[in-house]
Amino acid sequence: MSPCSANFLRPRRSIFPHTIQPNALEANCSSIQLSAVSPFERWRRWHEVVGFLDHGEVDAIPAVAIITNEHREAADAPNAQFQIISARRPTNMAPQYQDDSITIHKIKCGPYDNNAYLLVCPETNQSILIDTPQDPGELIEAAKQTDVQAILITHNHGDHLAGFSEVTSAIGASVGIGDADAHALSSPPSMHLKEGDEIKAGTLTLKAIATPGHTPGSTCFSIGNHLFSGDTLFPNGPGKTGSPEKLAEIIHSITSSLFTLDEDTNIFPGHGDDGILKEEKGKYDVFASKEHPADLAGDVEWLKS
Repeated sequence: MSPCSANFLRPRRSIFPHTIQPNALEANCSSIQLSAVSPFERWRRWHEVVGFLDHGEVDAIPAVAIITNEHREAADAPNAQFQIISARRPTNMAPQYQDDSITIHKIKCGPYDNNAYLLVCPETNQSILIDTPQDPGELIEAAKQTDVQAILITHNHGDHLAGFSEVTSAIGASVGIGDADAHALSSPPSMHLKEGDEIKAGTLTLKAIATPGHTPGSTCFSIGNHLFSGDTLFPNGPGKTGSPEKLAEIIHSITSSLFTLDEDTNIFPGHGDDGILKEEKGKYDVFASKEHPADLAGDVEWLKS
C-alpha cells in the first residue's frame, strides 16, 4: 500500500508540540508519511512529533514520528518526508483547560471515577503529574509525550495509589507527597511536601497547601487560579471523614487555606466534576448557618447535611 500524506502545519499550543492536519488520507493506511511545509524548531535528538490524523469518519488518531539529529537538515527542507512509526487511538485527550501559560489534562482512571491530572508548560513541554489511580495506561501514554518533572500524590488512599508502581516504573520523575502520608508509598518519595513548598516544571510553579482532615498528610496544589484539591474539597462538600474531629479538621483546612484563594479559582478534585471556589464558599455559608448533630461525619454535603 502506498503511503498516505499529510501537510505539516504551524504548531498550536497544546500538550503536543505540533499538529498535523489531514490531506487526502486513506482510511486503512499501514504506512503514513508527513510532508513538512515549514521548518521544525527546537528539535532535540529523538524528539517525538505528535499529530492528529483524522481518517474521515474514523476518530482522530495521534501518530508519532521519531526523528534523529542526523535527519535535521532533511527536516528543514520544504518537502521532507518522515514515516509514522506508531498510531494509537486516544481517549480523553482534549485539554480540560488551556491558555498561553498552562495546559491541563484531566484523565479519568479506574473504577472509582478517579481524576489524574497532567499539567504541561507550553513553552518547554515539561510537566507535572498529579495522582496515580488504577488503570493508568492512558495517563502514562499522555505523560510520555511530555518531559515529566514531578509525580505528586494528593493523599495516601489506595484508589489514588493503585497505579503508583506502574506509573513510576514507566516515568522516571521525582515523587512528592505530604510528609504524614509518605509511609504508604511502595518506595520512598524524593519530596516530603510541607505547606508552601514549590514544585516547578518549565515556567509552571505549583504550590503545596497542607490540608489535613481526609488524611493526615492530605495536600492540595495551586497554580494561578487553578486548585487541585484531591479528596479535600469537592463541588458540594468536603472529603469523607471518619469522625466529628476529622470533619472539624478538614473544614478548618478548607476555610483557612482554600477559601482564602481567589474566588474565581477552578477546583479540580480527585473524583468527579470540576467546580468554582466562589460557588463552594456560598454553599459552605449555608452549611455554617445551620446547627448540626454532634456526631456529624462521613459523607457531608454543604446544602444537604
